[in-house]
Amino acid sequence: MTSRPGFLPAALLVVAANLVPLAGWWWNRTGEPEAAIELTEREAQVMRGGEQNSSVRLRLLLGEDHVVEWGRRWIDSAGLVALGFEADRVSDLPPEPLSPRAPTRRPAWILLRMEDTPPPGASAMLPRLVPVAAGSDPSALYRASGDRGSHIVVRGVIRVRRGPRPRSPDGDSGSPDTWHASVDLITPWSLHLPRSLVPVMDHLAPPESSAESPRYLVRLAMGRMHLPRITGVFPRAP
Repeated sequence: MTSRPGFLPAALLVVAANLVPLAGWWWNRTGEPEAAIELTEREAQVMRGGEQNSSVRLRLLLGEDHVVEWGRRWIDSAGLVALGFEADRVSDLPPEPLSPRAPTRRPAWILLRMEDTPPPGASAMLPRLVPVAAGSDPSALYRASGDRGSHIVVRGVIRVRRGPRPRSPDGDSGSPDTWHASVDLITPWSLHLPRSLVPVMDHLAPPESSAESPRYLVRLAMGRMHLPRITGVFPRAP
């Protein structure tokens, strides 16, 4: 009996396709982590599978939608132009006619920082993980941060919009038109919780329960490929 033509190359291709992600997973976990931070329930929200799926994942949440309200702009126009945005799109001057192909979204490496405290009057569950910079070199972003215990670098997509400037505390809206950059996507946006940590999470955040303040801490390590992995779950001190 002879094998069908092309069977062996096809089989080898399937094996190689499975070995590549396994090799990346192994490489990401070797050596010292690029950074390590602790998140709370504010920034790492439990997502459980259905009746047929007992897996648990944690959804990463950013507080970047509130950055403008906090009174700061996390990336300047020069940084956005370096990422490929058209200069007129990120200027505070009246916009010139833009090319229909002018990008509004661009991939980038994004530097995230864990804030010590939420802004005054904010909800107790407001995420404190916010973007503070972006660029094309993750190592350069880490060097600029100066603290790998409160910063991580992730892959993502940045979106730029034009619109009215947020009102100042005295009610003055200032210029009628400006630009705003936001994080449209981070990758990965959810993390697999190791099976050994599922009972701990079930105890700290039981299914079908909710919280008015964070109940747990999640220790996150960033590997060599800048991919996050969960290394521990702990109760959060009152």
